[in-house]
Formats: sequence, structure tokens, C-alpha cells
Amino acid sequence: MPVFDRILCPIDFSETSSRAVTYADACAAWYHAELTIEHVYLPMTVGVPGLPEVVEQVSDDERARITAEARRFAMEAGCAAPGPAVVVDCGRPADEIAARVQRDRPNLLVIGTHGTSGFRHLVLGSVTEKVLRQVACPVLTVPPHVRLPAAPLPFRRIVCAVGYSGVRVDPAKVTIRIGDAVVFRKGEGVAAGRARARDAMKRPEFEVRIDLGDGKGRARYVTGDLST
Repeated sequence: MPVFDRILCPIDFSETSSRAVTYADACAAWYHAELTIEHVYLPMTVGVPGLPEVVEQVSDDERARITAEARRFAMEAGCAAPGPAVVVDCGRPADEIAARVQRDRPNLLVIGTHGTSGFRHLVLGSVTEKVLRQVACPVLTVPPHVRLPAAPLPFRRIVCAVGYSGVRVDPAKVTIRIGDAVVFRKGEGVAAGRARARDAMKRPEFEVRIDLGDGKGRARYVTGDLST
């Protein structure tokens, strides 16, 4: 079973990164994990073609100011005083976040999908998308309009999207079972199985089975209600 004892949450002081901090703090509290807030200082530089990029270092005074501001930002998002650990890095945000993950080896990275660049840039090369391509740890992305957690652990139900690469699937031959209840068969939902499926999902652990038909592949997932 995965254990999260070190959680990293990069911030850019946007509303979305505030929500990411709230979720990161909830996860840290649930798992008794150490939470670290990271801010990447991006100096204003003008690139000169043919010359190496100049990356300025953060002065001690500026680092202290950003650290204090980040700690206040985290506490305003719900973190208890005196606030989480804060690190300040300097450079390109996506590269520095990936480098921090490599150095500190967090079990979980929590990051917002909308910063100062705009949500639509998520699919066009945003910081979040670039980070996802570089890091090897699990990543929880928090979109801009997500509801704030109302319970100690913000997740009661989890959907796991899977792909069968290279397999052509005929929906009419797919069967999905939750527990012993058939909820999907011959291309459509099975209403008769819904009540038994809901009962199954109330158990601490239940099984989801997907049969693609014609021997093309089967998948078995054991999951549970994380609020129990």
C-alpha cells in the first residue's frame, strides 16, 4: 500500500495554488506526512541569442521575504501555525520543480493546474504539464474550480481511468462488475445491478472487474472507500 510521508506542493501565490495547498495539507494531516511548500523565483532576464542564459541567484533578503510570504500564504490556505517547511528555488519553474523532486524524493507532488499562465495552457505547455512529463512520483493536480475539502481526507471516491493501448474494444462485448453486481453489459448500463454495486462500494474494500470480451483482456482492481 502506498505510504505518503513527504509531500511537496509548489506555489505561485495564485488562487489555484492556494487550493492546491489546502489539498496538500489535508493529505499531509491524514498521512502524518511532512509538507514542504516550494516557490520558484523567476528573475526577469533578457535572453541574448548565442549566449548562455543568465540565471540570477536569490539574495538572502529576498529569500527571507519570499519564505515568510509563502508561509503566510500556506496558513491562509488552512495550514496550522507555524506553517509548513518552505524552500525557494531560482530558475525555470518546471525544471526547478522537477529538480526539487529529484533531490527531496517526495512520495506525492500536489500542484495546481492554473497559475499565472492561464488554465488553457495546461495542454499547450504549461508548468504543470511540463512537470508531469519529468517527475517519477505520483502527482495530484488541483484544477481551478475544485471544491475545498470538507472532511479530514478530501477523497471519498476515486475514479481510475485506464487505457488498453493497441487493443480495439467493442463496447458490446465489454462487461463491468462491481463486487458481484454487473453494472455494464452489451454496450449499456445495467440498472438492476446499481443497488448491489452501491452496497459493494460502501465496504472497506471492493473489487472492480472489467472483461473486454473475446479473450482480448481482463482487468481486476481492488479499491475501497478511503473515508473509512
